[in-house]
Amino acid sequence: NAVEALAVYAPAVLVGHLQAASSPLGPMLAIAWVVLRVVHGIAYLADKPALRTASFGLASACAIAFYLVAAHVL
Repeated sequence: NAVEALAVYAPAVLVGHLQAASSPLGPMLAIAWVVLRVVHGIAYLADKPALRTASFGLASACAIAFYLVAAHVL
């Protein structure tokens, strides 16, 4: 799951950085994604499916938001 998530996150960061390098939201989204993915891993090891699902969903939202930052929507 981590590899698939990285396949969405890495291009989002690159596009966001290239299209909106001065956006203050970009670094916050990047840090939030990393923290949420760490929480996802911990929740997986702790067998907490609700927390795992929530952290996965929020991390995915961060990646999607990066594309919106790149499009100057956010």
